[in-house]
Amino acid sequence: QQIVATNNEEDLEKICAERGEYVQGIFRWITSSCSAQLVSLSEDHRLTSMGTKFQFLMYSASPEREQAFVTAKRTHGSIFAFHGSPIENWHSILRGGVKNCSGTNLQLNGASYGPGVYLSPNASTSLGYSKVVKGSNYESIASSSRSENQFISGEQVKILALCEIIDDGTIKKADSIWVVANDEHVVTRFLFVFLPQSSDFNETVDKASRCSTTDTNFQSEISTVMENIKGNN
Repeated sequence: QQIVATNNEEDLEKICAERGEYVQGIFRWITSSCSAQLVSLSEDHRLTSMGTKFQFLMYSASPEREQAFVTAKRTHGSIFAFHGSPIENWHSILRGGVKNCSGTNLQLNGASYGPGVYLSPNASTSLGYSKVVKGSNYESIASSSRSENQFISGEQVKILALCEIIDDGTIKKADSIWVVANDEHVVTRFLFVFLPQSSDFNETVDKASRCSTTDTNFQSEISTVMENIKGNN
């Protein structure tokens, strides 16, 4: 938080030095090697239906991939869906976008509906993939389901993305599960953070769980927020 709030080079160097001799080098590497755009949204630019105040504009696609997406969108149009994943996967998603990991050693869940990127129109479904568990026992459940790749504690942070996907007729839809075979047809637009240890965690998750991208009111909210963001850029 201190690093994010810093607005000059001198303070940045001081904060990094206080936390270890390698911190500044790691921070420089992260910022120089990652092309993702992650911008904290002010209250008037948030999707209020999602409950959480920790919301970010998230563009993780490369300029070339984003341009290819825009070109395909002109032809086919687009729709939105949620993508949930455990905390240990978000470093990769932030750096390279959502990928089709089916059939690779990076696949964490089954592929009952075939290979592709798994999404859902319902936030409640995708929150499950983010290992969101409500109630006082969330800590023990999260700990018991921790994967060998995890080095950041999922008990402190849960993440959910809202993605834009090309609606070209190839999306495989099975109730609340949507599968997109071509991962270049999926780009991240918003990132939502939930804090299990916060006092309003259950309330926030309950509110977010009611969101669905097939709901016309939520669709309008997404469109309005994106237009407002564009208007300020």
